[in-house]
Amino acid sequence: MLIASLVFVVGAMFSYNAMSREITLEERYFLEERLQSAIRYLERRMPTEEIRREKLIITPLDSTAQETEPMFSDTLVTHITLQRIEPHSKLDVVKKINDKAYYKITLYDLVVEEDDIKDAVQESMVKTYLLLFVVTLVLSLIASFYVFGPFQKTLDIIRNFSVKHEFEEFFPNTSTSEFKKLNQFIINMMRGARKDYLALKEFSENASHEIQTPLSIAQGKLELLMESNDELTEEQMELISSALYALKRLSKLGNSLSLLTKIENQEFSDFSSVDMTKLVSRFLFDFKELVELKEIKMFSEVSPDVQVAGNLVLLELLVTNLLNNAVRHNHSGGEIYVRLMPNKLEVKNTGEALKVDANDIFNRFKKGSDNPDSLGLGLSIVKRICTEHQFDIKYTRADEQHCFTVSW
Repeated sequence: MLIASLVFVVGAMFSYNAMSREITLEERYFLEERLQSAIRYLERRMPTEEIRREKLIITPLDSTAQETEPMFSDTLVTHITLQRIEPHSKLDVVKKINDKAYYKITLYDLVVEEDDIKDAVQESMVKTYLLLFVVTLVLSLIASFYVFGPFQKTLDIIRNFSVKHEFEEFFPNTSTSEFKKLNQFIINMMRGARKDYLALKEFSENASHEIQTPLSIAQGKLELLMESNDELTEEQMELISSALYALKRLSKLGNSLSLLTKIENQEFSDFSSVDMTKLVSRFLFDFKELVELKEIKMFSEVSPDVQVAGNLVLLELLVTNLLNNAVRHNHSGGEIYVRLMPNKLEVKNTGEALKVDANDIFNRFKKGSDNPDSLGLGLSIVKRICTEHQFDIKYTRADEQHCFTVSW
């Protein structure tokens, strides 16, 4: 419609010029017809005095006059009906009548003014443009409804697609070749995504299971070796203990990576209303002995009846990892503050300054301290859980305290 409006402006200029030219020609043709009528009148009457009628003046001339060609010009004449000066088209000519006498004939005719032509062009163009606008709008709606109807259904299928579920959607029939190609491409893409998801899921599950089994066997045999053999030297015991620690760390790493993969694959999509008040209170009680063992003071403020829509397992992991992080990166005699409000959860703890950039703290394998027990995955899991629940998590440090705030 914007392009059409520009075309209409240019078209209006052409229309104005064409109409003005045609009107001018018609006015001259009309004056020439009246001239012939006046000549016929003079041939019959041969008047000897000047004749003045409406828009006509005939003046007798002496015998020395000469004939002239018709001359057109513009002039101003009082309009009889409107009683005001109006522009007129004027014709002047000298004619010899019956080879006897010369007469000067002057004819007038009302000119169609430029403003009138402009108004006519403007009115016609505006009406035509409005008609075009309405027709275009109606046809566009019809086209959107009928032609793009299958495309809208295709979009709905894409929105509802999930790699976790078997693809059973049937795309709508359409006569538009481009939509047919699009639908076929989307079908192939969805099947490929579903196939890749299943292959990745199977690999993750198999890898986790197959790795954990030999790790458990090796860990169990090393523990038996430590318990059953009294002839081991202190150095050998330290080597076995180091190997056991590495195996446990590797097992924990495998479990954490497997958990991250499951969260990213949206395998915890069964959301329900979770009582965060009860959940946080339970974990505060569970961590009480560990906190006391490390000589850390814990303060809590839990609002009653805080309900959050989410997956219970993931929310438990969220609270556990935040509390674990607060305990692990604290120091003896330090403090932990846990505050649950209707719209957020805050966990603050004392501790050393970060060893990495605060913006990278939620990235995988980015550890904020030199604690050997930290894998660098706990906060990554917290961040992924918040993303899955569309929560907002922020890290700040103030007054030598680390603060993690989860808002929902």
